[in-house]
Order: sequence, then C-alpha cells, then structure tokens
Amino acid sequence: MKKLLTKDFNLDHTLSCGQVFRWHRHEARLPSHTAQAVGGQGYWYGFIGRKPVKVRQEGNDLLFDGKVTAKAVKDYFNLDLDYIKVIKTFPNSRILILALKKYWGLRIIKQEPFECLVSYILSSQNNIKRINGMVNELSFRFGKKMTFEGREVNAFPTLKELSGCCRNDLRSCRLGFRDRFLEDAIKRLCSKELKLEKIAKMPYTKAMNDLMKVKGIGKKVANCILLFGYNKYEAFPVDVWIERIIRKYFPGKDATYFGKYAGYAQEYLYAFARNL
Repeated sequence: MKKLLTKDFNLDHTLSCGQVFRWHRHEARLPSHTAQAVGGQGYWYGFIGRKPVKVRQEGNDLLFDGKVTAKAVKDYFNLDLDYIKVIKTFPNSRILILALKKYWGLRIIKQEPFECLVSYILSSQNNIKRINGMVNELSFRFGKKMTFEGREVNAFPTLKELSGCCRNDLRSCRLGFRDRFLEDAIKRLCSKELKLEKIAKMPYTKAMNDLMKVKGIGKKVANCILLFGYNKYEAFPVDVWIERIIRKYFPGKDATYFGKYAGYAQEYLYAFARNL
C-alpha cells in the first residue's frame, strides 16, 4: 500500500456525500488499534480517471493501492486545497456550523469532466442509488475491461467508446428518458460543438451557457458539472434538498451570499439536509 499524509480530510464523508457515483465500500478486518481511526475499517473501491484503485483512511494517513500516482490521488481528492481558508469564507450561520461539525473533512472531488457530465445528465429526476446503477451499467457495457485484485472491473467509457452508440444501445442501459439527453451530448462533443477542455478556461457564466445548450442540461445539472468536474466553486447546484434548506434557514438569499466558495458551502448544506 502507498500512503499520503492528509490534513482536514475525511474519506468517508467525501465519498458518501453523493457527489460521485462509482465508489463502493467493502468492510475489512483490521488490527483492533485501527478500529476507531478516521474513515473506519473499510476499503473504498473505485476509479481515479480510468484506473481502478482502493483507498482507506487511518487517522491522517490515506492508504491507497492501484496503478495511480500519489499526485493523481492528491489531485483527485483536492488535498492541496487550503481547507481552513475555504471554510473561513462561509457566512456565520448556525446551520453551517452544525454541518461543518458533522461533516468535517468533506472535500469536493475533481472528477474527470466527461464522466462527470454523463453522470449528472443521468442524475436528472433521479436518486443516487439509480444513478449509481446507470453509471455502472454504462461502464459494464461500453467501458474497457481490466482486472484488479483478481476481479474483472470496467472503467467508465470514453467519448470514443460511446460515440458509436445509437439510442437503442443507450436504452439497453435502462436510462429512461435520459438516453436522448446523453445521445445529444455525445453528438455535440463528437462534432466539437461542445469542447470540454475549453469549459475549464471559460468564465462561470459562459461555461454555464455552453453546457445548457445540451438537451437535458438545465441550471442545476450545469452547476453540478462545473462544481464537481471543473471545481468552479462559485457553482451552486440547487435541488429539492437545497431549496428546502435555503427556504428554511436562508430566506431570500442566493449563491452570492455564501461567498467565493459557495459550492463548498452547498455541499455541506446538502449533506446536512439529507440527514436531518
């Protein structure tokens, strides 16, 4: 196992808060002295980019295995971001203080943009369990097969791997009405009408407008893609959970109230709202 030293990071909070859809936790027997360590006893299995990996946290140590570099892991979990600097920008709010206390160490991941775009297109009028199933089904049918720890696993498909899919191919993954949205996104990306590499360099509003040209990408989905795929922290996705908590605790406020790292504040509020 390789090891990274972390600070102000909680692996469980980060991977279970609903921002990413291809990680699952397996329990493992560990020495008794690690039982109370931050992150608990389980290994998380998933992918960083298209490389399978497993990770576990023991105190401030992040243990990982797989054909990934320490830099790739650090970048994926945003471990170089000054966490204290981020939370100091939050407004003084009792509910945010409670959320931070409960989910301290939750980090916004830097996802691969194409996987992030597809995942959040599939999130439309959906729940996390079903999104997980759809993303895994796409990977199983169209992603590259490889072996990790003696088991066959499938990476998330690339644009090239999905470019030859017709509506019926996508429909076989039981995506529901979202298959036509995904088909439209694939066509726009293949024709270069939408270029994901350019989104990273665009101002927030321009990036939002370009993403929303894709069928099925509204304001909420575009904000999710910008926040989780590009770490544009001014992005502030508003779903039913956030709408409720804003109405109850922050009436009349919008994203600007939460500062330059509004997306981070949103993720804490989202985690907190789902478990009230």
